[in-house]
Amino acid sequence: MGMLTTWLESLAYEIDITAGCLHSLSRKSTCNKCIDGCPVEAITLSDGKPVINEQLCTKCGACIPVCPQTAIHGRSPERAVCNDVLLINEESFPSVEELLYFYKRGVHSLSYKDNNQQSLNVANKLLFEMRLPAFKIIDQTNCKDNEPGYSRRGFFQKAVHEGRKLAATTITPAKWRFNHSVFNIPGMFDDTSLYNAVIDSSTCTVCEACFKLCPEHVFSIDDEVIIINQKDCTGCSLCADVCTHSSITVSLKAHKELTSRMETRKKACSHCGNAFYSWPNESNELCEHCKNRRQNGYLSPYGN
Repeated sequence: MGMLTTWLESLAYEIDITAGCLHSLSRKSTCNKCIDGCPVEAITLSDGKPVINEQLCTKCGACIPVCPQTAIHGRSPERAVCNDVLLINEESFPSVEELLYFYKRGVHSLSYKDNNQQSLNVANKLLFEMRLPAFKIIDQTNCKDNEPGYSRRGFFQKAVHEGRKLAATTITPAKWRFNHSVFNIPGMFDDTSLYNAVIDSSTCTVCEACFKLCPEHVFSIDDEVIIINQKDCTGCSLCADVCTHSSITVSLKAHKELTSRMETRKKACSHCGNAFYSWPNESNELCEHCKNRRQNGYLSPYGN
């Protein structure tokens, strides 16, 4: 009985916010997608990090697809599909990430009474930008759940006759069946970027804070050229949150530009001698650190 109890307990699962959460990477993160996505307000910020109230959480999984870092582990919302139609009843409406996930897999229609849903409008906007047909809203009421129940004996026969692969997805411990990674936006559509990160060179000081903190390493410098890997952007906006000059904007937009390039110039600071980057049209000879010290009136270890 002890072994059976342990096995049955392993089939249960919890919603877990892991260390990959943006708030764990930087306290400057303003991401609140899981908080906004929870239909029962079970997630709140505590000491700068999101915390799940287990008393309120219904394990619906609505927070999982919306996390830009796929940092929330657990089982995503259970959805019903019949004849390539996504059936939406009393459960929360699918997020943009869920809708795109189903669309990529051939589910291009929804059965839902009210199509005035923000996530549906956003998903259709992205599909339009990719020159793909929008979701159709249809009335699908003739589907029935034909999935049979299983006795104890039938339960084990199911595992034997339906093969290891199916058994692994249906009767294995819950943590083996977590599917949060399937909602990773950058990999959903080939040759298409779904986010657009833009650096404003008129205010950016090329301090490289965004380079170092971006979880997906979207920003890099190669031979005096800033490279923005648009295809890898998840829209987490941590780059914009940490930028002290508000020089970065990140917008949800489907486009074919997989990488962007911006020219810079590498110089040696006339004060401290350290190398730094600036824009081609700038004549400054001080690195950002020395410039800030001088502007704030701090004593310099290098002399005036």
